[in-house]
Amino acid sequence: MSFDRGTEALDLASEALFQALGDNAYELDREFRFLTFNAGCVAYYGRPAEATLGRPIWEVLDGARGSWLEPWLREAMATRRPMRVEREGVARPDRWLEITAFPTARGLGVAFRDRTAEHHATEALRQSEARQTFLLALEEQLRGLADPDEAMAAAAEMLGRHLDAVRAGYAEVDAATGMLRVTRGWTDGRIPVRAGEQRPLDAFGPAAAAELRAGRVLAVEDCLADPRTTGEAVAATWAEIGVRALLVAPLVKAGALNGFFYVHEMAPRRWSAAEAELVHEVAERTWAAVEWARAEAERRESEARLALAAEAAGLGIWDWDLLTNRFVYSPRAKAICGFDPAREPSYEDVLRATHPEDFPETSAAARRAFDPALRERPVFNYRVVRPDGSLRRVIAHGRALFERIGGEERAVRYVGTLQDVTEAWEAAEALRESEARLRLAVEAGQMAVWEYDVATDEVTRSPELNRLLGFPEDATPSIAEMRARYWPGEQERLQAIGRAALARGERHFEAEYRYLWPDGSVRWLMMRAEIRFGTGKAPSKVVGVVLDVSARKAAEERQVLLMREVDHRAKNALAVVQAAVRLTLAPDLESYRRAIAGRVAALARAQTLLAEDRWSGAELRALVEGELAAFVGGRQRAMIEGPSVALPARAAQPLAMAIHELATNAVKYGAFSVPSGCVAVRWSVERGVLSLCWVETGGPAVAAPPARRGFGSRVLEGTVRGQLSGKVTLAWEPGGLVCTLEVPLRREEGAESEPAGAEIG
Repeated sequence: MSFDRGTEALDLASEALFQALGDNAYELDREFRFLTFNAGCVAYYGRPAEATLGRPIWEVLDGARGSWLEPWLREAMATRRPMRVEREGVARPDRWLEITAFPTARGLGVAFRDRTAEHHATEALRQSEARQTFLLALEEQLRGLADPDEAMAAAAEMLGRHLDAVRAGYAEVDAATGMLRVTRGWTDGRIPVRAGEQRPLDAFGPAAAAELRAGRVLAVEDCLADPRTTGEAVAATWAEIGVRALLVAPLVKAGALNGFFYVHEMAPRRWSAAEAELVHEVAERTWAAVEWARAEAERRESEARLALAAEAAGLGIWDWDLLTNRFVYSPRAKAICGFDPAREPSYEDVLRATHPEDFPETSAAARRAFDPALRERPVFNYRVVRPDGSLRRVIAHGRALFERIGGEERAVRYVGTLQDVTEAWEAAEALRESEARLRLAVEAGQMAVWEYDVATDEVTRSPELNRLLGFPEDATPSIAEMRARYWPGEQERLQAIGRAALARGERHFEAEYRYLWPDGSVRWLMMRAEIRFGTGKAPSKVVGVVLDVSARKAAEERQVLLMREVDHRAKNALAVVQAAVRLTLAPDLESYRRAIAGRVAALARAQTLLAEDRWSGAELRALVEGELAAFVGGRQRAMIEGPSVALPARAAQPLAMAIHELATNAVKYGAFSVPSGCVAVRWSVERGVLSLCWVETGGPAVAAPPARRGFGSRVLEGTVRGQLSGKVTLAWEPGGLVCTLEVPLRREEGAESEPAGAEIG
C-alpha cells in the first residue's frame, strides 16, 4: 500500500508540475503514451486532455509517425539526457517551435514554445541582408561602366547567379512597333543567351504583354499552366526559347514600356515576393546605369556650357593635368582658395591650401578615383587654408578622365567643381550645437519630448517618456494604453485646457496632472505643449515636453502641512505663555520675572528641539536633559534612564513644560532645594503609551501633601491631561515627591490638541 501511495503521489506531483509549466508541455511514458497534457497543449493542438491521455503520441498528433519528431523522441527516451531542437511543427507545419525534451521518473517530458514570429523575423532579416549585400555588390559593379552593353551583361550575370537561374538578360522594347530585342544576357551554359533576337512582345501571350505594359512584375511558375501564358502559339514560343518559368520586371518610363529585365528557368519554379522585388530593383538600377552610360557622351559635349553655368552659380571649376601635374582654376575657384588671380596655382599651392588634417582623406579618395579598376567619383568635403590663414569649408566634385597609354588605361586628367559652403556649414554646425544643447538640457532636466499627430492619433516620443509614464524601456505603448492611466478626470481637464488656449488664440499651454503608474503610485507630471497647424485652420500636431514634478508637489504638500503645524504650535505656545503670565504668583517682581523666564525658556528649548528635527518630533532624552541642565548645571544630581523615544511634535512642548514645573517645584520645595537631594527620571513605553516617573530623594522630609493646589499642579494637569489626554499621579512620599505621567504617543482618531491655557484658566 505504501508503494502504491508513493506512486500515486509521484503521479500527482508530476501532473501538477506539468500543468504549472508556463510553456506548452506534456509527459510521455516509456511507450510514448501521454501521461499529462497541460492547458497550453490543449490550446495549441485544439484537443481536450482526456482525448490524449493513455494514447501513443503517434496516434494523437497527425503526421508524427515517420516525421523527424519520431527518431528525435526515441533518442531522447533512450539516452535519458536533455535534448533541444528548433524545427517546424509536426501537427502544425506552419508553426516554428523550440522544443526541449528531458527525462522524468515516469518517462519523458516535452516542453515547447511557438517561435514562429521570431523565426520569420530572422529569416526576413537574413533575406534582407543578402539582398542588400547583393545590391551593394551590383552598385559597385555598375559604377563607372561607361559602356551600356557592359552594364547590361554585368547585371544579368550577377542576378542569374544570385537566383541560381538558367538565364537572365536585358531586353529593349520599341514602343511604336511593339517589338522587343534582347540586347545582352547571361546563361549557365545549358541554353543560349539569344542576344540580338527580335520578336513581337505579344508572342509571349497578350495577357502577359498587358501585365508588362501596365508596369507590373510578371511572375510565372509554369508557362504551360498559367492562363496568361497558355495557348498553342505561345506554347511554341516557350518551346523555342526553352523556358517553363520566368520572372520579368518591366521598365515603364513616361507611360511607355521601354524594356524589361528577365530571369528564366527550364523547369517550373515557384517565385517568392522577395525574388520578384529583387528583379524589379535590378531592372531599375540597370536602367539607371545604362542611361548614365549613354548620357556620358552628351555630358562631355556639354562641359563648356556647364562651366559657364557653374560660374554663374558661384561654382569654381578646376582641371588637373595628371601627366604634367599642372592646374587650371577658374576665377571663382581661385577666389574660393585665395589664390593669386593673375596666375595658375602650382601643385605646392594646392597642397598648402588643403588643411593638413583633411589631406590624408582627400588624397586617398583621389587615388581611388585614378584607379582604372575603381574609377570612383568621390565628393570631397574639406577645409581650405587661404594664404592669409583664414579657413573656408568647401565641397568638391571630381571625375577622372582615362586614356589608353602604353596598352593600359591611365587617368590623364581630373576635372571638377569647387563650392564654398562655409556659411551653410557654420549654420549647420550652429544648429547641431543647438540641438546638442537641447538634448543635454532635456536629459539633465529628465524631460521627455513627444509629438502627437492629430490625424493618425499616434505619438512619437523620446525614450525618456516610457520612464516617466512607468512603462518598461523597451515597451511601445499605444496611445490608448497611455491614456488609460490618466487619473480619473485628468484627461478631460487637459483637453479642456488645450481647447481654452485655442479659444484665446494661443498656441502654447501648460498643465500639471496626475498619472497612475502600474504599481498603483500616483505621479504628478507637468506638460508644456505647442499646438501646430497644417494647411487649414485645424490643429495638425501637438508637440511638447513632460517632466515629473512629484517631488516638488510632495514638498509643497509638506510645506503646507508644516505651516499648519507651526501655526498650531505657535498658538499653543502663546496660549501657554499667556496662562503662565496670568497665573504665576510671586512675592515680588524679581521672583515673578524669574518664574516667567524659566517657563518661557522651557517652551523655547522644546521649540528648538522640534525645529532641529523639522517639526517631526523630538527625542525624549534630549528634552529631559535640556530641562534639567538649567537646574543642576554640571552637578550629578539627576539620574535619567529609559529607552530612545521619539516624541511626536504635539507632545514635545507640553512634556517640556511638565518637566520644567517638576524641576521648579524641586528647587523651591523638594530635592533640588538642598545639596544632598537628587532626582531620578525613568520612563518606558508599552502599547504606545509613555510612562514617565519622576522620583525625588534626599530632599526635605515630606510630612503631608500641600494644603493648596499651586500653579505647577495646574500646569501638569493642563498639559498632560488637557493637551495630551494623559494621566498625572502625584504621591508625596516621606523621601520626596513621586510623580507619574502616562501619555499616549499616538493621537486618537479625531482628537485635537488644545492650548494649555484652556485647561488652566
